[in-house]
Amino acid sequence: MKKTIQIVILSILIFTSCQNKNNDILNGKSFSGFEEDVYFDSPKEIFQTTLTFKNDSVLVLKKLVRIIDKDTLNFKLKGSNYQYKGLVKREKTRIEFVAYPYKCKGCQHSIVMSKKDLWKKDLDNKTYRGFVTKNGLNLNGINFKPE
Repeated sequence: MKKTIQIVILSILIFTSCQNKNNDILNGKSFSGFEEDVYFDSPKEIFQTTLTFKNDSVLVLKKLVRIIDKDTLNFKLKGSNYQYKGLVKREKTRIEFVAYPYKCKGCQHSIVMSKKDLWKKDLDNKTYRGFVTKNGLNLNGINFKPE
């Protein structure tokens, strides 16, 4: 009986230590990738997106860039920066979050009807879904590599 209790306690300790390690995989790390924004007609309008994770939160920094000769290592910043933040939901290697505009002058927005029949600006949220890979993250079909 005493040996069974020891085995159960040891199993619980091992399981919880592995689970905590899994939750901290992204904590304090940044990942970078290039994504096109759906609001632009030109395929040359691309953002360098940096995702920075801290605990269960994420900060998304999008910088408008111009890629030269289809080489993502050769690009120029165009001066527009957008910031978003959100809470991360994780389930093993799956990851999902909705990022809301934050310190965002000139962020893209939609015009929507409010409950009082008034038109108002509605800032567009960014939804990211994907999974953790051995080389970084794959979110919305875009590879984000560690910085």
